[in-house]
Amino acid sequence: MMPPTALPGPRTFTRRTLLAASAAGVAVVAAGCTSSSPEEERDAVTSEQADELAGQVAVQETLVAAYELAFDADPALASAAADLATQAAEQLDSLRAAAPGDRPAGRPP
Repeated sequence: MMPPTALPGPRTFTRRTLLAASAAGVAVVAAGCTSSSPEEERDAVTSEQADELAGQVAVQETLVAAYELAFDADPALASAAADLATQAAEQLDSLRAAAPGDRPAGRPP
């Protein structure tokens, strides 16, 4: 006969603990990233930031176009991945809304 197995000890690191620690960490990082500089300085967008955002918009446009091409080629894929395509399109809209200055011709805002 086998000896009874011992019950595992109490969990000290649960998913709830991980979630709480993550939320606290995000709050600390967000508080540490705030700046007390004048509002104009905080809101100023450098040309480097604008270029990076323009690059992100271009990549997201490519992703949205790729979804459209894939869905045209395989209607079953369209039903299976519709949520992902919607998320990609929403992200593209958000990036375009955040982009400073004029938008390229032929591309809706």
